[in-house]
Amino acid sequence: MDITSVHFICAVPHKQNENSREPYRVTHELCEFKLGLGPCGRIVTKLTITQDSHLMAITQVSIPGKTFEEALKTMDPPLEIKVFTYKQTDILGRTNATLLLP
Repeated sequence: MDITSVHFICAVPHKQNENSREPYRVTHELCEFKLGLGPCGRIVTKLTITQDSHLMAITQVSIPGKTFEEALKTMDPPLEIKVFTYKQTDILGRTNATLLLP
């Protein structure tokens, strides 16, 4: 399904320094995806979410540029497609998604 935004809280592992007893530290963080200019400096043009009993995957399509107008100046902007996969057991609480209506 196509969506305009999705957010959820997820357990995210962080690598510790070499002197730590534990190699990883886990924190609970807000994960948020939305259409428009993203933190990566690209314009997200499409989001799709798929899930089953074990995994949730968010597919993000983006183009370079700071605005849609700037991106459209290039007749054939390079698309970038990324898939972010999360284990259902790492997601805490609800997944909130806003759907894109036709």
